[in-house]
Amino acid sequence: MGLTKKERVAQVAEAILARFPPPYPVQIKVCRMPLQRDLGVPRRTFGDVTLEDRKFTVRLEIRWPLSVIIDTLIHELAHIRSWPFAKLWRDRPAHSSEFGIAYAAIYRFVVDGEGIDDGRG
Repeated sequence: MGLTKKERVAQVAEAILARFPPPYPVQIKVCRMPLQRDLGVPRRTFGDVTLEDRKFTVRLEIRWPLSVIIDTLIHELAHIRSWPFAKLWRDRPAHSSEFGIAYAAIYRFVVDGEGIDDGRG
């Protein structure tokens, strides 16, 4: 029998975090997230990352297909990977060059299968 979404995300996250160690512990939550409001229209979000008490929490919206959740996981972990740069230079945008480099490295690791069976899905 195959893995559930949560199990597969945990497996991919574990491999990414082993290859790209974060500065603080990371908790991954695959859950139903509150709807966002764009011009009064409710829409699902993809995910987010927060840092509190030297611990990162990544939340991922479970209602998306697994491939979208994995893409969002890569995105949020790239924020964590580029976080030290954002902290050093507070004027850096959330999607800075450092974020782009971190995203590309993690994406390549996952999609090219450097140690993760079955890529994104």
